[in-house]
Amino acid sequence: MDFLDDGMCFACGKSNQDGLRLSFTHLADGRIRTEFTPPKKFQGFKDILHGGIMATLLDETMIHLVFGRGEKVVTARLEMKLRKPAKIGEKITVTAEFLSDSGRRIELAAEAKNPSGELLAEGKGTMVRV
Repeated sequence: MDFLDDGMCFACGKSNQDGLRLSFTHLADGRIRTEFTPPKKFQGFKDILHGGIMATLLDETMIHLVFGRGEKVVTARLEMKLRKPAKIGEKITVTAEFLSDSGRRIELAAEAKNPSGELLAEGKGTMVRV
């Protein structure tokens, strides 16, 4: 299977007008960050971000941390804990970091916070090299 980027990824594709269109910043401490302000079209309950979109934010931030090393990986496992509702129209900052790297598997962690620094969600992921 070929893993080609045609710009239409739901999370980061710049050509996907219906997607999240995320961009990422690699931080000096080895982590990565993205910011996203969810529009109403991504809500679950009224004025609250859908949990599946939050999972996507965590997953995509973790995977882009590995992509930054020039490696191709896919998500094998994703765990998420929702801590507080993320509000529609309020900026979310997501960061990710490496936990371990052994053989084919890479373990990562991510967290999402609101502008006040409150923890909205946290996740752990296992990526496998392809």
